[in-house]
Amino acid sequence: LKALEQDGIQTKNLSFEKKEGMSVAQSLLDEYDHDKTGFVTKAEFMVLADLIMRHYEAQSTQKNKGRIGKYVLQRKLGVGSNSVVRVGVDQETGKKYAIKIIKRGDVSDM
Repeated sequence: LKALEQDGIQTKNLSFEKKEGMSVAQSLLDEYDHDKTGFVTKAEFMVLADLIMRHYEAQSTQKNKGRIGKYVLQRKLGVGSNSVVRVGVDQETGKKYAIKIIKRGDVSDM
C-alpha cells in the first residue's frame, strides 16, 4: 500500500465501503476477502489488482494528456476517418509540427 501511495494513488479510494476507525489495509482485506479467511485468494487479489491497474491507467492518461513524447499537442488541424492531425510543439526547440494521431486498431491496412 505504501508503494501505491508513493505513486500518487490514494489507497482509500480502492475500498468502496471504508468503515470508520478501520485502517485502509483492514478495510481492503475485509472487502476483498469474500470467504472471510483472513487472506485473499488469487482470484480475489486479481479483482483488487485490476482496480489498481485502472487507477494507474487513469493517472497515466491524466499526466500525458496533451502530450506525445517530447511534443505538446495544441489545436486540431484536421480529422479523418481513422486519424486526427494536431499541432505539436517540440518542447526542446519550440518548433511546430503536424502530428498525425492514428486511432488504435486501424493500422493493419497501412
